[in-house]
Amino acid sequence: MHSPSRYSDASFMSSDIKSDSLEDLWENLSLKPASSPHIHISTRLSPQVINEVWQEETIGRLLQLVDLPFLDSLLKQQEVVPKAPQSKRQPDMVNTSNYLDRGILRAYGDSQEDEWISAAIDCLEYLPDQMVVDISRNFPEQPDRTDLVKELLFDAIGRYYSTREPLLNHLYDVHNGIAELLVNGKTEMALEATQLFLKLQDSQNREEFRRLLYFMAVAADPSEFKLQEESDNRMVVKRVFSKAIVNNKNVSKGKTDLLVLFLMDHQKDVFKIPAALHKIVSVKLLAIQKGRDPNKDTGYIYCQRIDESEYSSSTKKKTKD
Repeated sequence: MHSPSRYSDASFMSSDIKSDSLEDLWENLSLKPASSPHIHISTRLSPQVINEVWQEETIGRLLQLVDLPFLDSLLKQQEVVPKAPQSKRQPDMVNTSNYLDRGILRAYGDSQEDEWISAAIDCLEYLPDQMVVDISRNFPEQPDRTDLVKELLFDAIGRYYSTREPLLNHLYDVHNGIAELLVNGKTEMALEATQLFLKLQDSQNREEFRRLLYFMAVAADPSEFKLQEESDNRMVVKRVFSKAIVNNKNVSKGKTDLLVLFLMDHQKDVFKIPAALHKIVSVKLLAIQKGRDPNKDTGYIYCQRIDESEYSSSTKKKTKD
């Protein structure tokens, strides 16, 4: 239920939504205008309201692109929250030596004009302290031997992500839906659906995935450091990191491979926000800010919209007829 002061004090709690039906979730999120004539028109909107509008419109568009019958729970917060980057912890919470090793590796990365090394070191922020210490301790005595450095970094990052919980392992219906679009040659739709799906991820998980995917794309370049003598870089990267992205028995291996390769090939675009979605959200937020009906003439259109009085008179007329 929606209180009259919905937009002046909105509080979106995704964990309160228990339904597995995407349609039910979307309906529960539906933003309705405040009915009170004394609504307070604020010059600022709360983060909760802004977040809810983004969620509603993102799901709305996703429904148009992908057939999503049932989901585990699209907006339910993840029970296991990914650990924050180790380097951002307070100094008194970790051994000073760990900070020193991370600092040395970061300084080395900053001194190199090598996209591969820079992308790899960005990923190290998510590795456990002990793994970073091991990398630092086993660093080549000749820093200019970038081939040895890259081999060390790739092995460490690959080893960590082979045991980590997959970053996108939930919502397999979305994965299947995007893969189906790819199978049918609908690349543009698949890209937009991927952008919407990633927009729904929590910011911390999305940032870790962004760094990993960027590293994967750089390492997969055939002109870059040869990862394995007998294999193509692109196939090696897919094989090593696929399970770190999606590892779900409900998604076939063929579709998983297709999805992972698609993500790698479009890593520069998948985190962008679709222009149409951005415009719709902006218009809707402005309507809420001014106390107008946010659903009137905004959002993705599924049917003809009529106001309550017109609906009431139409209902009576149809019943009479």
